[in-house]
Amino acid sequence: MHNNNKQMANILITAPWLDEKKTVSGISTVVRTILESKSKNKYYHFRLGKSDCQKKQLRWFADQTLIVPRLLYKMLKFDIQLIHLNITFEKQALLRDYIVFLVVRRLFNKPVLLHIHGGFFLMQSFPKGTFFWRLVRSMLLGADVNLVLSDLEKDHISKNYEVRTFSLPNAVMPSQIAVEKDFNNKLILIFLGRVVQSKGIFLLASALAELHDFYDQFELHIYGAGNDLNGFLETLQKIEKLNFKYFGVVQGKAKVEALSSSHIFLLPSISSEGLPMALLEAMNTGCVVVVSDDASITSVVQDEYNGFIAAKGNKEILKNILSKIFMERETLEQISSQAKLTIAERFDIKNYMIMLQYYISACNISNG
Repeated sequence: MHNNNKQMANILITAPWLDEKKTVSGISTVVRTILESKSKNKYYHFRLGKSDCQKKQLRWFADQTLIVPRLLYKMLKFDIQLIHLNITFEKQALLRDYIVFLVVRRLFNKPVLLHIHGGFFLMQSFPKGTFFWRLVRSMLLGADVNLVLSDLEKDHISKNYEVRTFSLPNAVMPSQIAVEKDFNNKLILIFLGRVVQSKGIFLLASALAELHDFYDQFELHIYGAGNDLNGFLETLQKIEKLNFKYFGVVQGKAKVEALSSSHIFLLPSISSEGLPMALLEAMNTGCVVVVSDDASITSVVQDEYNGFIAAKGNKEILKNILSKIFMERETLEQISSQAKLTIAERFDIKNYMIMLQYYISACNISNG
């Protein structure tokens, strides 16, 4: 990599809406964290992606036609020297992001820091030589630096697309508040994030439906929004005597309070994960996390050490883990402590920003 240590760079960073009431997105959370952190660079947000529950109707199509004009305007107005392009490995998103990539590289000849955040085709690669394989490889070869969220992803991408990548896991500000959780009384189970099928919400509902012997021991709290919200709530309503509440979308202090008052964080994803910010935020408040083995999640969570891991898409294993949690509560406090320690030691935003600056400096940024 080329090292070029300039004093400051004007950076255009892409993400969906930053307002969580419009979009519950891990990429948006990462970008908000970067924007709120101290940096010698000047960041400008460029919106890519629709809001939650937005239909692909006339307004959406009109918004797509304005991507290039909006991009040209921001590149020129703010004298952008580098684009931090956050992408997901989904077909429609890749087509859109490729256009942005071409404009920045071909028209403006500016460096690109390509940052990959999950997607269905991240760990299930496109067949070699196909259209999307060539599109992805073109972006990876054309970018100045390629970032992924774990060594697992780095090895996979490097092997399948024959390019060099670097691992930069997501991060949070370690909690300075001593959160005391009582795991001996009724437990609060929390789902917080995008309410879509890929998060394993219907698998979760199916598992909970078979845990009626424990209904007096827990209550399920749901936070977030998404295309499958109504279907998920309707499914839960059909489970007799299951105690659950839906609280809508939370952000900032309200999100921290929701996680701090909860005991068990649920994310049994079946596809499309990278390294979920909600997972790191939950562990940061001492939640005992129950997650699947999708993408980079296992680079954070060690089964029965700082959380629990269920095989992706396996309802029986998920149900057995939850049963074990209700019956063997004496282990939960230690797992909770290890979760917080994991974040403090390995996923501190201060270290993240240092490494991000290193990769930015490795891009060939011109100030003139």
